[in-house]
Amino acid sequence: MPILAALASLKDRIAAAVPGAAVVAVHAEDLSGRKVSEWLIKLPGIYVTCEGVDVKAREATLRLRVYVLARLADLRRVPAEAGWAMAEVALAVVAADPLVTDARLIYRDEAGLDQPGIGLWEIEASRRYELAPVDPAALPSCLLHQRYEALYSSWAPWIGSAHEPQYERVQGDAPGVGEQDIGELLP
Repeated sequence: MPILAALASLKDRIAAAVPGAAVVAVHAEDLSGRKVSEWLIKLPGIYVTCEGVDVKAREATLRLRVYVLARLADLRRVPAEAGWAMAEVALAVVAADPLVTDARLIYRDEAGLDQPGIGLWEIEASRRYELAPVDPAALPSCLLHQRYEALYSSWAPWIGSAHEPQYERVQGDAPGVGEQDIGELLP
């Protein structure tokens, strides 16, 4: 199962278990400042992401992170209790995945949110993952649009838009190493 499919499945299971929360797949969202405000301030919110993939002795492990944000108690305990309950339900969903090898729930009291009344819980989990063998003939369709149209080369420090007149177009699929002396490329 591709990484994004595994994460989408986790997101969907959490959303089904905690229907009152905005559950967001952070790894698939536009993280530019304009877009973050559309989903980050939704409380209560549960944010799912993959921190990375570790491979050791051909065994791959996804490092998952799930963040739960909720309002804390003001004059009532109910919001704090609801935040803890949501975090526990999200932890139960993560831990129920048969490929999850370990998970832990951490309450981040001093998370630097600088917003009084907001609680943050973090779930760290490791999930076994099988890397698919690389088959260039079977590239995912999303990679097809990323093929280059033209290659240009230059030498440091003459890189960047200010030095574009000194760029040379590379013919073929790859630059020919050592075809020109560096002196010929200097401005």
